[in-house]
Amino acid sequence: HEESQEAETAPVDEDAEARVIQTTARSAAGVLVHSPRDSPYNNTVLVTAATSGYIELLQNWMCQADALGLRYLVMALDRRLYEGLSTGAVAYGTVHYPKLGPGGHAALHSVARFRHLPEDVIGEQFHNYNHGPYVAVTCGKPRAVGIILSAGLDVLFLDPDVSLIRSPLPLVPQDSLVYYAYQPNIGPATQLPNCNDPGPAEGNTGVFR
Repeated sequence: HEESQEAETAPVDEDAEARVIQTTARSAAGVLVHSPRDSPYNNTVLVTAATSGYIELLQNWMCQADALGLRYLVMALDRRLYEGLSTGAVAYGTVHYPKLGPGGHAALHSVARFRHLPEDVIGEQFHNYNHGPYVAVTCGKPRAVGIILSAGLDVLFLDPDVSLIRSPLPLVPQDSLVYYAYQPNIGPATQLPNCNDPGPAEGNTGVFR
């Protein structure tokens, strides 16, 4: 048991994990499954992120993205979600993991290992706003986006609770100076998670239509 717990909290090989994320992100770039060679979105990656605790929201998001013919990258913030998505349409207990669609890709950014937390604390439940592991999960999303941006790719991030009723392409900025589209947080700064990471002080990883 002690060996298992030690393995769960072992340090992350951040460079190796980042390389895998960047390679997968390059494969997911283009936003559309059938993207023309001269598309202005060929360097843009549509990204969402979740843990196993948010699987129902993620499944709905993926279903809508597949129906719209989108290419996308799911950043799995816990290993169980990553393995479930990679295997495709499998069940762990009562949790059913959806199969990635034709344009779907998945990569792992282990919040538990990065934050030195037990894996089941991150992945096995829905976390209340700004309490407990919620902050670790929330801060894992912009960190994963930063890894993708460092590969020279553009990012449009949509949280899995966003409903994709039409193509998100109008949300992609055409200004060459913009490389990450996000919605700013609205509210007292004292109520916002502190990720202790560089970037917008009040950036919200969700984009809402």
